Amino acid sequence: GLALSLADIQRPDIAAQFINKSTSAEALSFGYTRSAYWLRLTLSNTSGLPVERVLEIAYANISDIQFHRPTANGEYITLATGNALPFASRPYKNRYFVFPVTVPAQTDQVYYLRLKSASAMNIPARLWTPQNFSAYERNDYIVQSLYFGMAIAMVLFNMLLFVVLRNPYYLLYVCFVTSMALSIAAQNGLTHEFLWPAATQWSESSRYFGFSLSLVTILLFMRLMLSTNLFVPELDRFIKILTGVLILLPVGFAVSFESLVKPAVLIYVVTLILILGTGMYGCFMR
Repeated sequence: GLALSLADIQRPDIAAQFINKSTSAEALSFGYTRSAYWLRLTLSNTSGLPVERVLEIAYANISDIQFHRPTANGEYITLATGNALPFASRPYKNRYFVFPVTVPAQTDQVYYLRLKSASAMNIPARLWTPQNFSAYERNDYIVQSLYFGMAIAMVLFNMLLFVVLRNPYYLLYVCFVTSMALSIAAQNGLTHEFLWPAATQWSESSRYFGFSLSLVTILLFMRLMLSTNLFVPELDRFIKILTGVLILLPVGFAVSFESLVKPAVLIYVVTLILILGTGMYGCFMR
């Protein structure tokens, strides 16, 4: 799909390859791929008045989205947006990708979307009425505000404890909560909307930077808490190597993000297994 244009997609031989498939899954998932995917959506309006709808792609980490909508004369207008483009490119200001559409009376309109992602390709597409989407959007941002408000409170409280007690455990906890909150905010599209709307490359890699830093702080916390250098010295050497790899990962993302995404996910999984296994072994032996 990388080399295909809208004109190619509309050719009868290629158009016949679209799969008309209904699914109960919340999203289409294609895993980690460098391919581009095309979606075709037909909206029918049998009423005598225009109908407004809102198309939402509820996944913030799609790098490039081209939304092709028809005009009255049969031509198409292309809207280009995505996580790899400035936030100002979005036709509707939301942490996800939202496209308002108007279907004229007594017509069938065909819309096309071309999607490409540097990380996992998930496409949770939903069609809303404007009223329902407005209510959903309001509640969604309220929930996000509550979560990150609690995270900020935890960071400030533990920073105060660190200043008073000078205990490194509290500082590590502050670093962990901050980096994890950054990762979640980037995963949810909030950092691209509110913190760095024009930083395109950083928007792509910031969530992985946060994951790396949060795992580094957990490993350091575990080494201090369990005294792994005395308890399991052979494993402690591996922990230090893994910590160094996690610190260097963000540098690699700046050089070649797409080529490092899949190895980074594998490293994260190995790290989590190591943390869980070391903790369980420590509890059992002590």
